[in-house]
Amino acid sequence: KYENFQLWPEIVGEGLAKISYPEQILSNKILVVRVIDAAWIQELAFKKEEILEKFRNKCKNIYFEDIRFISGNPKDFNNKRM
Repeated sequence: KYENFQLWPEIVGEGLAKISYPEQILSNKILVVRVIDAAWIQELAFKKEEILEKFRNKCKNIYFEDIRFISGNPKDFNNKRM
């Protein structure tokens, strides 16, 4: 459904892709990203504008107004990683 999500490692880098993944899109404008813990949420929040810009440059057919970072259970990362 979200084929552009496979670009996540390219957009945020391999290191950040290991602790986060895009989960869904709300109202066609908010990207929800699951992150392993609150400390990493803060790190990614500092990079939000950069991440949005990279998505806009790589994926011309989608546009996110914002990113919402949510904390996730580390077990989820084994099941959801691309």
